[in-house]
Amino acid sequence: MASSFKVSFGNGDGARDKRKYHATAKYDRAAVQKRLELEEWIDTELRKLFDCEDDEDPDVEIDLDEIIPLDEQQQKTEIKNLLSDCKKTEEIQKFTDDLLIKMKKL
Repeated sequence: MASSFKVSFGNGDGARDKRKYHATAKYDRAAVQKRLELEEWIDTELRKLFDCEDDEDPDVEIDLDEIIPLDEQQQKTEIKNLLSDCKKTEEIQKFTDDLLIKMKKL
């Protein structure tokens, strides 16, 4: 014979609490916010590098999940390879340096 268990949440006097309870995953909100801000900064800077209009996106995408695990020299190389179609060499160098600094803060 199978037994069934019921769990009810009460407020101590036997009355049931009408609120619903939800389980949520724990995460570091500050880290998620920093990551989001970095991704938005990357999008803004890429639009400037490729002279995109407000409503268009550049043809390049920088995937932080692929770049962060690399060592610093590999990161520089990968970023420069992704931006090889851009002719603004000075701006690419500044963007790369700034991006490396920002990634270290994640």
